[in-house]
Amino acid sequence: MARKKQSKKQVQKNVVKNFMAQNDLQELKRLVTEKREALYVGAITLLVGIGIGLMIPRQYTTAPSKIQEMEVTIAPSKEISIKSYTLQEGESLSDVAEKFYGDSQLYIKIAEYNNIANPDVVAPGTILRIEKIAK
Repeated sequence: MARKKQSKKQVQKNVVKNFMAQNDLQELKRLVTEKREALYVGAITLLVGIGIGLMIPRQYTTAPSKIQEMEVTIAPSKEISIKSYTLQEGESLSDVAEKFYGDSQLYIKIAEYNNIANPDVVAPGTILRIEKIAK
């Protein structure tokens, strides 16, 4: 068989066309792989959800027709109000406890309520939340 002689320009076009086709094929394979992985994850999630639903005995689930509305009122056991106080220069948590609670030993309560790790070292200007409990 006689082969036609291709021009240099035609050969370049064919090389570019083959290269683009290979890149498109690689990109297509990559996309298919990503979509397949996403489908697997979705299917597994669905199956796990169904499996969990099947494991719950029917006696512990409530049919929508059996659901009743209930009004719940929670009465507080003690009245709590919160104030904020800015620690002044030269003041300690003991001073603040004395001012608000009348007992300097309750500085620990202020430190715990404000998540202060070291109550002996608190910078001036620190804003403290002071829990006021009605007696």
